[in-house]
Amino acid sequence: MVALSATKGYYRFLILTFNSLALVGCYYCYDIPSTIQGILQAPLSCNESNNTECTEGFGLNSVQYNQLYAFSSLACGVSVLIAGYLVDKCGNAFGLIMFSVFAVIGTFIFAISALFKGALLMFPGMLIGRLFFGSAYSSASIIANRMTAFWFRDKELALAFGFVISSWRAAGCLNFFLSKNFANDFGVNWTLWFGALLVCISFVAAIVSSALEIHGKKQLQTIDYKRFRLLDVVNLSPLYWLTTGSMAVNYGIVYAFIADSSEFIRIKYNYAADSTAPSYYTGTVYLIATFLSPIIGMLIDQIGRRCLIGVFCSIGSILVFCIFAFTDFHPFIGSILLGIVVGTTNPALWSCIALVVPEAILGTAMGVTTCIVMLSISSFNMIVGEILQDQEQNEKRWKLVMIFLLGLSVVYLIINILTYIIDIKKGGVLNTTKRKPNPPQDKQDETHKNTENEGIPLIKH
Repeated sequence: MVALSATKGYYRFLILTFNSLALVGCYYCYDIPSTIQGILQAPLSCNESNNTECTEGFGLNSVQYNQLYAFSSLACGVSVLIAGYLVDKCGNAFGLIMFSVFAVIGTFIFAISALFKGALLMFPGMLIGRLFFGSAYSSASIIANRMTAFWFRDKELALAFGFVISSWRAAGCLNFFLSKNFANDFGVNWTLWFGALLVCISFVAAIVSSALEIHGKKQLQTIDYKRFRLLDVVNLSPLYWLTTGSMAVNYGIVYAFIADSSEFIRIKYNYAADSTAPSYYTGTVYLIATFLSPIIGMLIDQIGRRCLIGVFCSIGSILVFCIFAFTDFHPFIGSILLGIVVGTTNPALWSCIALVVPEAILGTAMGVTTCIVMLSISSFNMIVGEILQDQEQNEKRWKLVMIFLLGLSVVYLIINILTYIIDIKKGGVLNTTKRKPNPPQDKQDETHKNTENEGIPLIKH
């Protein structure tokens, strides 16, 4: 590693690569319950069901199933605040390794709990596993994003975020295209253990990424950030809070849909219980987002226009849930459109946070953002679970879920319009490109001083 030079361009892309791999296992495992939802909610024994096509499963009801996501999101919401503050104080490498260990523990507990099918300890064990997993899932994401922001600030920032998000979405896509078939052929238990194996591989990547981070910062001899103050977070700009609100609603909508989409598609479009097609249609969302995010990231680096992109994406979200709620169009159409929305929104929103927050408190700010996002996801999942609790008139219940998500999409649009208006009044901060426009000469010295005061690290070459 001594021969590697942190001042070279390839070094930051090397860190970016291992950053992406460090979360692949987590993103694969997060939506495993969605791909096997039918099995998780199937009765423990076919004797308990009058259905001639009964499939034996784990006996979870709709509320319990959605609690698997809600508890994970709640754990994320609490842990990310600690994680953001921790990395601002102790550094990225320490935090990334610690939370990667939590991810390994969580996936192992969940897989072990599934072995006790039908026992009283099964469901509590699953929840505990999701709690550990949730505490690691987004906390590690914050740290990886913070590392990305450090190495790519004023460079290929949106491209870097797009590449990271694309890699993580690819893992989620692999889950939707692989796990259902894997479960049908080898059983649920082996499916969960395969996910645990991927998390272990990601843990190794996290160690390598952390080592590169430490080595690179030693070479660059970065000057320490200013002392962290809680008041810095309280005084963050309105653009930060609006962007956070936009992300909370957007992620809440997408994750609430993804969590139940396989079962929704199966019921509305009359697929068999063991059909893999619903999982494939859900996986299409991540597949499109995987390939689209880096392209959109490169485009945003060149043209900016993040707020305008957010407005168009929210309109696309409204259209998606109009299709699912009020039409009988093929599910592939809605999945493609939602994939475009997700792939376009994510690199735009995450790069906005890095543009409006000083580097000194970026970890804490991302922690606050992710906390709000995860609480939003948790709340939306619980609401969806309550809507679906009554198993009678099931198809009508699913329609209510789509209308609920449609209403949230309208809220998403309103927030993005407000962000666009305020950003224009603030001088178009969120519309900047990686090639910043040169300020007037009499303001350059003032801008440089403000940058130092905001805690952005200076680098000695």
